[in-house]
Amino acid sequence: MKLGWATPFNANSAIARFSADVTRELIALGHEVTILRSEVGEDLALPPLPSNAPIISANRKWNADKFDLVVINIGDNHAYHGGISLNAKLHAVGIFHDWCIVNLFNGWLAGTRDQFQGDEIVRRLYGAAVLRQFQEASPRDFLEIAGRLFPMTEWYAERLDGALVHSDFYLESVRSACPGPVMRLPLAYAGRTPMDQSPRRTDGLIHVLTFGMVNPNKRIESVLRALAARPELKERIAYRVAGSVTPQERTRLERIAAECGVTHFHLEGRVSDDLLDKLIRESDIICCLRFPALEGSSASVLEAMQSGRPVIVTDTGCYAEIPDGLVLKIRPQAEISDLQQHLFALLQSPDERERMGQAAALWARDQSDPARYARDAMAHFQRVITTQPLLRCAESAGREAGLWGLEPNDPFLRRVATQFENLWPKS
Repeated sequence: MKLGWATPFNANSAIARFSADVTRELIALGHEVTILRSEVGEDLALPPLPSNAPIISANRKWNADKFDLVVINIGDNHAYHGGISLNAKLHAVGIFHDWCIVNLFNGWLAGTRDQFQGDEIVRRLYGAAVLRQFQEASPRDFLEIAGRLFPMTEWYAERLDGALVHSDFYLESVRSACPGPVMRLPLAYAGRTPMDQSPRRTDGLIHVLTFGMVNPNKRIESVLRALAARPELKERIAYRVAGSVTPQERTRLERIAAECGVTHFHLEGRVSDDLLDKLIRESDIICCLRFPALEGSSASVLEAMQSGRPVIVTDTGCYAEIPDGLVLKIRPQAEISDLQQHLFALLQSPDERERMGQAAALWARDQSDPARYARDAMAHFQRVITTQPLLRCAESAGREAGLWGLEPNDPFLRRVATQFENLWPKS
């Protein structure tokens, strides 16, 4: 099969690393793959990852007829995904890496300079009351409200011929909007840091690590307040955070740490892959809190688990679907008290840290195998291709019905819909 694979493809993107792994396996299966880079602006100038597939820019007009299928990787970052068409019917299959794509929507909307059009999309999908929340939400609360009320996933799903999602919790949202087949397939991610049970640092402290872009939904402030609330935690735990951070957020978090008396706290800022690997190897516990959880799945939590460290997550979204006993889960409504309890338990029990880390690593490596992902994805792509003629026929019938002035509840249209359902391939 000839595939056009639209994706960001620079080293800073976890979706790019996923794409490099999966397309390599697709090529090994005998398929022809062309990488269609979807970044815009400065990010498109970043060097591409190594690949044995041809690489072109997706914002050049590609000829869809050149491919048997175009696969579009969808994430909530306009700089990484704005090079693909964002307001047209796409004869393509989408892979939804993020469950909430409101930032992608707003990036597209800013380019159109047509707020009215954006408001009408939100109103059509979610209703007038939600539109008011979309218009009036403050910047600090916007993402939390978006995750609950207007994730905009349906905006993109409805223009595709099929989709893949990486967790069950947003499967029905995508399925309700996408006219073609939708399947859940666990995220493929081969972590860069192998499981390593060698001794950690020898400074007498237990090292806790958070990594990824530093923003409020990583809950770093809550970790600091949990450490401060129990003297044993404050004295014996060193907390390091690695990831790009704005000067304002750095100042805010360092002020909170000082107010709480947490002296073993260090913001590394953005780090190289080599330094991140070193920080993971030196850590005893990895904290992957997310609230609100906007991802469809998490490459960072898979990488953390694959490294053999015990991992703490928020009991929400894709994180809630990780089997109990492989990670420690924090209830959003009891965040600080749960953090204190779990950190203290891990502090007291090196054997439990090792047991949990080893079990998590085995599960995560089996769960996220790129070769298996490629095989299962290809089976789904074949289903999408099988249904595409039916979708085109249904679209044509819908256009004709509109020209005839038929109402949606007309008995003739119900009979036509029944015939299409009978023709639809059974999964």
